[in-house]
Amino acid sequence: LFEALRQELNDKSIAARVDALADLEEFKFTDGPILSQIPALEKIFREMKNAGSDQDGNAQAVVVLSKLPRKWKIFRKDNMKLAEKGLTLQTLKIPSRKEDKEVLKEDEEDND
Repeated sequence: LFEALRQELNDKSIAARVDALADLEEFKFTDGPILSQIPALEKIFREMKNAGSDQDGNAQAVVVLSKLPRKWKIFRKDNMKLAEKGLTLQTLKIPSRKEDKEVLKEDEEDND
């Protein structure tokens, strides 16, 4: 009985991990304010942790950077360099709504 219960819990844990990874794979930032979209991604990270597939802070920051829209190319590139030194989701400086426009403007100017 105990073994059957443990197997059932293990199966649910695997299913929860698969669901959380699928959610992470499907997540995409829209062109709207990035900062307001971070909580949805944090929710996925919590689901992964609860399912036994915890990501360290640096891995979370790298996921956020990799999911940024293409318009954020320069911001992503600059922060990926910092990620090699241990960047975390908490230390990643995601711009506020006002700063979103400034970052995008800088990226557009650099692409010209």
